Amino acid sequence: LHEYLHCLDNIESKGLIVDFCCYPIQDSHRNKSGHKFEKDITVLKSALQSEKDPYLRSRYAFYLAQSLLNCQNWAEALKYYQKHTQMDGDVEEIFFSFFQIAALKEKFKYPQDEVMQSYLKAYELRPTRAEPLYRAMAFARTCQFYQQGYILAKHAVQIPCPTNDIFVNPSVYEYRILDEFSTLAFLTGHYQECIDACKKLLKENKLPKEDAKRISKNLVGLVRRYYGIDAVK
Repeated sequence: LHEYLHCLDNIESKGLIVDFCCYPIQDSHRNKSGHKFEKDITVLKSALQSEKDPYLRSRYAFYLAQSLLNCQNWAEALKYYQKHTQMDGDVEEIFFSFFQIAALKEKFKYPQDEVMQSYLKAYELRPTRAEPLYRAMAFARTCQFYQQGYILAKHAVQIPCPTNDIFVNPSVYEYRILDEFSTLAFLTGHYQECIDACKKLLKENKLPKEDAKRISKNLVGLVRRYYGIDAVK
């Protein structure tokens, strides 16, 4: 829930603010009072019953789904994400609803094909976002659809991290996709691509320490096994 400025006389103008910094803080009464998301759910459900503006209804439905997710009310969150995708609203919020629908379907163990198609539907809506492909290729690996996962990974590694989109997960672009790609490359017999990906991950040094240890160990073992070399250059 957020306050926003609105012109009562409907005289509006729009422009781009430059040299503007936003410092997020969590010192409001809403954050300190406890049960924030539960209270938000009550407010947003009430707002949906009375609000007539299509744009605000779309936003209320989206953030109601988000609040339900934060309360781990997975089933109802899925319901409102699905409802939100049927509304006219911000394309990034609609994309994120489709993405969360796919993730929840995976959590609820929907049929494998339906889960995969749900991730790809989110990607189709926003092809500049790699998060759906990352989750799809990881899901493909767990289902042992290694070739499918490898094909998705080959494309996903080329997508740059967005700069202005909402709810971007930087770690997906910094190392997670390439890490998953290295595994899928190995599982599909593309050993040199796996080695190259591991080297790049270690060189860029964006991995958490435990992941760096794992990849370094895997790289040494892979080179030794397939090339008969004890040292990795």
